[in-house]
Amino acid sequence: DTAVDDVALIAFTSGTTGRPKGVVYHHRGTYLEAVGNVLAWGMPAHPVYLWTLPMFHCNGWGGVYALTGMGGTHVVLRAVEAARIFELIARENVTFACMAPAVLRTILDFPAQERPALTTRPRFTVAGAPPPAAFIERLETELGWQFLQIYGLTETSPVLTVSQPDHNTACEDWERRARAGVPALGVEITLLDSEGNEVPRDDRTVGEVCARSNGVSAGYYEQPDETQAAMRGGWFHTGDLGVWDEVGSVQLVDRQKDVIISGGENISSPEIEAALYQH
Repeated sequence: DTAVDDVALIAFTSGTTGRPKGVVYHHRGTYLEAVGNVLAWGMPAHPVYLWTLPMFHCNGWGGVYALTGMGGTHVVLRAVEAARIFELIARENVTFACMAPAVLRTILDFPAQERPALTTRPRFTVAGAPPPAAFIERLETELGWQFLQIYGLTETSPVLTVSQPDHNTACEDWERRARAGVPALGVEITLLDSEGNEVPRDDRTVGEVCARSNGVSAGYYEQPDETQAAMRGGWFHTGDLGVWDEVGSVQLVDRQKDVIISGGENISSPEIEAALYQH
């Protein structure tokens, strides 16, 4: 018999630098992540899912199990090619896809005159990096497709937050739609300063995003020191910096190791990217 705390799989991650670490997934976290994705993504029965996201990246964001559990169809893509993506969406009547902003840009840049006629309005779940607000606006106004932003890490199964849709307002707030969002089902989030104190919810004070949930992994395989450092104080420390507002909506600022310092000022690389994409 399998216990809920037994190891389900080990997913290796190294971020952009450093020694790869084996993240130990347990059955409880993997199962609850799948259920949470079904609810957060608004996934109906028998969805058709296009794999522009590698299944090995953050364990496929939990999509492998969520889609299978809902009796979905897995449409597997071997390479990120815009023409092939549009062809498969049209042929297979795709309703869902997950991707990083770089893949979304590939889709947006594909010439309109070469796009086939589509009968579905797919929902694109985007993560891996903060997407420029301009991408969201183009996806929904030019293509008429739906956007959903999520945030998480391999160590958290991975989804921690889900963006807040704004479809019922007269004018979309694209910048808010690009936020990491509010905690996903069953997830508790806090932002802590260097002293371990919670920062105020003023949307200005920067803190490290920390989380706890059933989805947080059991730690790093055969790396007890790394596990203890990441799980200190009863929270998983993501290494991501952000701000949050009065409703707990998180805006990611940068990775701790990626912050740009110029003239004594801290500069957010996603903020620079977002500004560039306005042009």
